Amino acid sequence: MKGGEGMANGSPFHSFYWSTAWLSFSAMIRQQRFHVCELCGAPNSSEVHHLVHINKDNINDPATTLNADNVMLLCRSCHHAVHERGKYKARRTTFDASGNIVGVKEPSSSSLTPLQESKLNEATKRAKCSVKNLHQFPPG
Repeated sequence: MKGGEGMANGSPFHSFYWSTAWLSFSAMIRQQRFHVCELCGAPNSSEVHHLVHINKDNINDPATTLNADNVMLLCRSCHHAVHERGKYKARRTTFDASGNIVGVKEPSSSSLTPLQESKLNEATKRAKCSVKNLHQFPPG
């Protein structure tokens, strides 16, 4: 998520995604990863995605929220596909007044390829280990 898009003003998520810490961290991630999507290789990518998702219990935990091992840089299309994984996508059928089918719209194909799915799963496993290790052995 970039700059708290889609977050309600006043929510802890909105506050986090507009914080100086997040804005600086996410800018650093984009620069370090050369603005290239880590799943498809698209240039000019800007969406920093948390592998271990942010929730009300970990929003104030920098081991989760500001951990470079817990984020992937994604293009908008891959970020959307990652968030849509596992959701059922229905075919849309339209009918005329007599009940005859006049159109069928297939669901959008913003799904991940098997290779992208594998990359995401491996990165998520590494992120979970990193977050766990930071909690067990905090830098000091």
